[in-house]
Amino acid sequence: MTVLTPASPTATTLAPPAEVVTWTTVLRLPESTRLLAGTLIGRLPLGMAPIALLQGARADGGSFAAGGTLAALYGLAVAAGQPALGRLVDRTGQTRVLLGSAAISALALLTLAATGMTSPARAAVLVVLAGAAHRRWRRRCGRCGRR
Repeated sequence: MTVLTPASPTATTLAPPAEVVTWTTVLRLPESTRLLAGTLIGRLPLGMAPIALLQGARADGGSFAAGGTLAALYGLAVAAGQPALGRLVDRTGQTRVLLGSAAISALALLTLAATGMTSPARAAVLVVLAGAAHRRWRRRCGRCGRR
């Protein structure tokens, strides 16, 4: 491999060959399995909730437009709630905030499933509450520490 340096554009030096790291090498690390599993499980609600809202609206006799509106409200609430929950995690610690937000989000979605989507206003309020309280579960990096 030829490397040109800014000091002498015509000079060539050979860089040492880089070690090839494959996905297999990374996935064989002991901590990668737990990290990958936690990440995948933690992100499932972000993909499943909008589809469940759409299907739930259709099952209750609503239109695709009503289900799509609820799914969009959920996505917007997740996007709006993330910065506030992140600041709260930084101030008070991860465990209390994540357990509380997961409980609120699950309770709102369970209430919506139990009561149905026949009342659009109630459905919208529950979806926004569930989305705003949703927080991805992720580990705090070791060098960041608690504040």
